[in-house]
Amino acid sequence: EDTEATAANEEANKGIASNIAKKSPAFFALMAFFFFLTSVAAFAQHVPTFAITKGFDTAFGGTLMGLFMVGLLIGSLTFGFLADKIGAKGTTFVALTSGLVTFVIFLLFGEVKSMIMLGAIIFGFLSSSIGTLGPLLTISLFGNKNYADIYATASVGLAVAGIVALPLYSLIKDLTDSYTIVIIAIIVMIVISMLLITVAFKQKDKLVKQGHWN
Repeated sequence: EDTEATAANEEANKGIASNIAKKSPAFFALMAFFFFLTSVAAFAQHVPTFAITKGFDTAFGGTLMGLFMVGLLIGSLTFGFLADKIGAKGTTFVALTSGLVTFVIFLLFGEVKSMIMLGAIIFGFLSSSIGTLGPLLTISLFGNKNYADIYATASVGLAVAGIVALPLYSLIKDLTDSYTIVIIAIIVMIVISMLLITVAFKQKDKLVKQGHWN
C-alpha cells in the first residue's frame, strides 16, 4: 500500500518544468485565453445598463443581475462535476459555448424580455467558470510540478483584462450609444478563445512527445 501511495504521489507531482512551460506556445495561448475569458466576464457589470439601452427600466436591470447570480450558483455547482466527467478541455468548451449562446441572445434578442432573462442566467453560468477553469487548465496543460509558479504568471492575463475591458466597454458604449460593437467583439473573443485552447493542447502534446513531462 505504501508503494502504491508513493507511486500516486510521484505521478501527482509530475509535469513540465516552469522554465520550459513559460517559453512554450501553450503558455502564451493560456495567458491570452485568461485575458479573453476575463474580458468576456467583465461585461457582467454592464448588463443592467445594457438592459436600459434596450428600453427596460432600472428595476429590470436589477432582476437581470439576480438571474445572473442564479447562473453563477448553477455554474459553481456544475463545473467541478463537469471537470471530473469530461476533463479540462471539454469543460472549457462547454463554458465558451454557453458564452456564445449568451451573447448571440443579447445581440439578436436584446429587446425580448424572456430571452434577455435567459441570457443573464447562462452568462452567470459562464462567469462562474473563471475560478475553476484557470487552475484546471494550468494543471491539465503543465501538470502539478510547478503549477503555482506557472499559474501565477499566466494569471497576469486575468489581471490585465480586468483593468482594460471595463473602461473600454464604457467608452465604446458612450461613443456609439449602444453595446452592439462590444457584443460583437465579445463573440469574436469567445471564438478566438476556442482556437487558443485547441492550440494550447496541441502544443502540450508536442512538449510531452519531446520528453518534457516528468
